[in-house]
Amino acid sequence: MFSYDIKNLETNLASNFAVSRKIDIDENLTCFIVIDSNNTKIVTPLLNRIVDFILDNVDYKDTYNKFSVTLESINFFIKTLKTKENNLEELNIIIGILEKNNFHFAKIGKASCFLVNQKEEVLEISDKNAKIDTFDFISSGKLANNDKVILSSTNL
Repeated sequence: MFSYDIKNLETNLASNFAVSRKIDIDENLTCFIVIDSNNTKIVTPLLNRIVDFILDNVDYKDTYNKFSVTLESINFFIKTLKTKENNLEELNIIIGILEKNNFHFAKIGKASCFLVNQKEEVLEISDKNAKIDTFDFISSGKLANNDKVILSSTNL
C-alpha cells in the first residue's frame, strides 16, 4: 500500500521559499515535486510550469524516457528564467515519479533523496556532493514494501 505525506518545516536559518506538490498522473503513476529558492518571485511560476510539463508529457507508457524528455524541457525553461534580475544560484528542486513500485528521481542544487528501508536504516540515495544546476541524471530503483522515500530541498 502507498501513503503520502508532505511536511514543510519552518526554519529561521535561511530565507528560502519552499513549495511541494503531489500530482496523480494516472493510476499507479504519481509525481512529487519539491522546490526552494531564495528568489520567491520565481518559485510558484516555476512549480506551475513543471506541473504543466509533467502532465503534458509523462504517462504510463515508457515513463522513464518520457520523464527524461520532460526534464530537458524543464532545463530549457529554467535557462530562460536566468537573468541578472533572476539570480537562481539558490535553486533546489527534486522531482520524483512513482510508477507502481519503481521510483525515478532527478535533482537540481542541494536537493536530496533518502530511503528508509525495512530495517529502518536511512540511506541517502542522491549524490550529496553534487551541486547540479540542470537535470542531468535520473536515478531509478524498485521500492520494497514498507520502504519510505524522503524528498528534501536540501541535504538533511
